[in-house]
Amino acid sequence: MRKILNIIIIVVIGYFAYQYFGPPPSLEPGEVIIFIADDCEPCNMSMAFLNRNHVKYTICNISKSEDNYKKFKRFKGNYFPLILSGKERVEGYDETLLNIFINGLKETTDSKNTRVVMYSRQGCEWCVKAREYFQEHDIDYTEYDINASERNMAKYNAINGFGTPIIFIGNNRIEGFNIEALDMALKQIGLL
Repeated sequence: MRKILNIIIIVVIGYFAYQYFGPPPSLEPGEVIIFIADDCEPCNMSMAFLNRNHVKYTICNISKSEDNYKKFKRFKGNYFPLILSGKERVEGYDETLLNIFINGLKETTDSKNTRVVMYSRQGCEWCVKAREYFQEHDIDYTEYDINASERNMAKYNAINGFGTPIIFIGNNRIEGFNIEALDMALKQIGLL
């Protein structure tokens, strides 16, 4: 009898451990889910952003359902909102990451034809960090030092540049040195 009780306890513990620590559920291709909470301004801003960009999504409000909260935890959520599609995820409100997320919903780009371009300037510590990042990950990129020539400065002005670095990965524009955004954009095109 004691062996049976031990087996039942192990099975129950295993079940709950899998629910909370096992792999997250998979989503259908193109399916977008947003986990929100009541009175969450970043959640409202993210939904407005998705609506402006005509993204269809399913809302899971954790304030309204214990099941939604459990699902949020299964997807390894930490912050609100949590926006998911395929292997893409954005936690919190960050327009750069949301733009990259939306670009990832569109047709995938051939990484062989996708250029990585960085606008930089001498003395910019974040530009140095971006160069080191690209070298560390063996990413080929084109760099335009905006102080090196009038032509580079004209290109920078044409993209409404403000600050450096400004990095383009395909259709994604990343202002400043943002590792999370770089990782996300490079993964989308298969370079990371």
